[in-house]
Amino acid sequence: MEKNDSKLFDEGNILVPRKLINDTRLSDKARFIYCYIVARKETCIPDTAKLSKELGYSRRTLLKYLHELAAHDWIELLRHD
Repeated sequence: MEKNDSKLFDEGNILVPRKLINDTRLSDKARFIYCYIVARKETCIPDTAKLSKELGYSRRTLLKYLHELAAHDWIELLRHD
């Protein structure tokens, strides 16, 4: 990476783990959702209603990919009652 490339990270860009890219167990949408979540400034995943609205996915579709990520230890899902 060149010295000027550091500006990329100041503008909200993220590094994507090579392990994520190479994890053939994950669908492309699951990888995208992981990157989207990591790029957020919050330290936890927002509620599914908010996240599905932001991404334009139905709640059911979003949950499918979140469970896919959780099944392969990329995220941990917690229920809040």
